[in-house]
Amino acid sequence: MRKGNKMTRTARSSLWLLALLVGTAMTLSACGGGGSADGGAKKVKLGVLLLGNGADDYLNLGFRVAANKAADEVGRDKVDLKFVSGVGYNPQATALTEQLFRQGTQVVVDNLSLQQLFYDACAKYPDRICQEEYTLGKVPENTSGFWWKFWQGYYLEGVAAGMLSKTGVIGYLASFKQNYENAHMNALALGCQSVNPDCKVKSVIINNWYDAAKSTSAAETLVNSGADVLAQFVDDTSSVVVARKMSTPSRPVWGFGLHLTQAKFGGDSYVTSMLTAAATQKEITLGLRAALKGEKPPKGPRVYGIGQGMSLGEWGPKVPKEVQDRVAGIEQEIADGKNVFVGPIYDSKGKLRVPEGESLTDKYMYASWDWRVRGVTGG
Repeated sequence: MRKGNKMTRTARSSLWLLALLVGTAMTLSACGGGGSADGGAKKVKLGVLLLGNGADDYLNLGFRVAANKAADEVGRDKVDLKFVSGVGYNPQATALTEQLFRQGTQVVVDNLSLQQLFYDACAKYPDRICQEEYTLGKVPENTSGFWWKFWQGYYLEGVAAGMLSKTGVIGYLASFKQNYENAHMNALALGCQSVNPDCKVKSVIINNWYDAAKSTSAAETLVNSGADVLAQFVDDTSSVVVARKMSTPSRPVWGFGLHLTQAKFGGDSYVTSMLTAAATQKEITLGLRAALKGEKPPKGPRVYGIGQGMSLGEWGPKVPKEVQDRVAGIEQEIADGKNVFVGPIYDSKGKLRVPEGESLTDKYMYASWDWRVRGVTGG
């Protein structure tokens, strides 16, 4: 969910990804595509709006990877791909979207969740396709939404954390005070408590998508206050970097990454990353194929979970095999349809919120989880 007027982003994966960044600073820039081999095949113009951060923003990097792979999947001779870099939460975002449409762009993807700023432009061009990360409110007929079931990934991270932690405390870097963040923290806690009933989650909200200095400071504070596992919903590498820097032989600290693998930053303290780019690729491919057929994709929102393009990535070099095997087994159960969010679930004040046998739906966790479970504090 991307809301507000002061949001930014950032983090880097590997050298081959950096090549994708050339020529995208603050303007429309071509990336791949090229001319059609036969000169007559139908082509789709695809524009991707990216948050206004630097080259090492991991959400942006994930969308670059996803859009390029979607173009490859459909056929590079059928796609002209452009990125709009440096987009902010202001009326300029509407103007940039309209500019893409005036240039003949048929499909525009918004990775900021601009919402009304995006909808205003999309409504003026009803024959085009708009795809937005996290739709809310009244959405134009030509606009479809998508998101990821982060709660499933954080539950799995919680299981791993519960097996790795010596203190029973997980530190969590949150972006903003929003219901989706409750879902993430709660999932971490429930996953951890399935292994260690006394597990706790301490959170710090940095009020930004990317502020490397602030998130690094927050991560260090969490470790100093007892956390020996760090997870995050910000777009830099703070969790894995701080875990590596603050880990000692007598007190190991572990870190999780997000969107793409962050293994190169974590060393022996790295656990794994929650990968989202394959799900994003599926969504963008859906829009491209619809445009080629002269159709519109289903409105959604489509929420991609474990086994649907979202997964945990490679394991860190020091993660015990018993941790890997246990998490992999639960990951497969979730991919096969198991709902791990089943009562009894108590809130942070001890009140029974989900009776035994009842389960929380994806729709609820998408936007409505407005309370925290037992053991979640901070923020």
